[in-house]
Amino acid sequence: MSNMMTIEVPMNETTSEFLGMDDETRLRVIELGTIFLAKGGDTVQAWTSDEWDMKMTDVCRDHETVISNWKSENQVLHNANCDLQRDISNISQSQNDTIRRAVDTSKTQYESVIQRLTADMETMRAQTTGREDTLRRTVAGELETMYGSQLTDVRERTDKRIEGLVGELTVSREKYEQLIVSTNSRAQNSSVKGQDGEDFVFTNLNRMFPSAEIEDTHKTPARGDFIVRDKGVCMMIENKYYSRNVTKSEIDKFYRDVDTNDDIQCAIMVSMTSGVANKEDFEFEMRGGKPLLFLHNAEAAIDNIKVGANFFQMILAQTQVDFRDKEVLAKLKHFSGMIRKDIKKQKTLLEKYCASHTKQIDDMMVVWEEMFVVLCLSTP
Repeated sequence: MSNMMTIEVPMNETTSEFLGMDDETRLRVIELGTIFLAKGGDTVQAWTSDEWDMKMTDVCRDHETVISNWKSENQVLHNANCDLQRDISNISQSQNDTIRRAVDTSKTQYESVIQRLTADMETMRAQTTGREDTLRRTVAGELETMYGSQLTDVRERTDKRIEGLVGELTVSREKYEQLIVSTNSRAQNSSVKGQDGEDFVFTNLNRMFPSAEIEDTHKTPARGDFIVRDKGVCMMIENKYYSRNVTKSEIDKFYRDVDTNDDIQCAIMVSMTSGVANKEDFEFEMRGGKPLLFLHNAEAAIDNIKVGANFFQMILAQTQVDFRDKEVLAKLKHFSGMIRKDIKKQKTLLEKYCASHTKQIDDMMVVWEEMFVVLCLSTP
């Protein structure tokens, strides 16, 4: 059993709190207090002596002395820094002035060299040009001596050929100008223009249907412009030569002509240089049991009339088919669209074929011209 010791202490809040602790806690407090007392001499000194105040006064004075010294040193450094910056600025300005003077001096030297070289080049160019002129005259004289007679003969033949070509060109130009004047006058006259369109269609109808009976009915009321009777089929053709699309009123008149002529079995509305309002190119329809077609821009594809006639021949040959059946009509319109697409494909292929062969002809003409020049030069 440990030894016990009794200690008397004055009563206050601190000792009352201490006495209220258990034995183990009181021992720890005493141990901590002993350690703190041993290592906290400066604190004890502050509790018990004025010596600490004097020490703090000395420390503050030393601190102020250090601060004052630091400020003095800082001012010295600041002044030195200003002096250094001023020196650097002076040195930089001096270097810039030196560099500028050196650049100006070099520029003057280079400009002098360039002027001298330019003068030398002009002198050499003049000498070279003089030599070239002398050499050219010498060579020309030698060539004229060697080939004078041949060149004279070729020149005479060439001049005659040029005169002939100029004459032919003049005649062709006069014919062309007359044709232009005639074409413009006809183009400005709508009746003449229409007559040209009628003649164009009539001529091509005779070409496409060599064994058919073709009647010009453009002056007969309600009979279209042409009646084509071929292989037992009577076909009416309405021809329009407009700069604008064929209007609905013209289409209605076309319908009336078809309705009022019992002998007409089929009909085509042909727009030579435009489209037809609300109708596709090569559009097919049935009216009163009669098949109809609408053709756009037929002047560039006049043979589409023959394609349409063949289409009508096949349709009218089907005596067992009810052409009032909507399903049948839909199929026929589908076939009409396929024919239109095939025609466009064929036209595209023909244009490519024509362009290719035209280029070959142009290339051959170039070869012939080169061959003509060689023959003229080689002929004595």
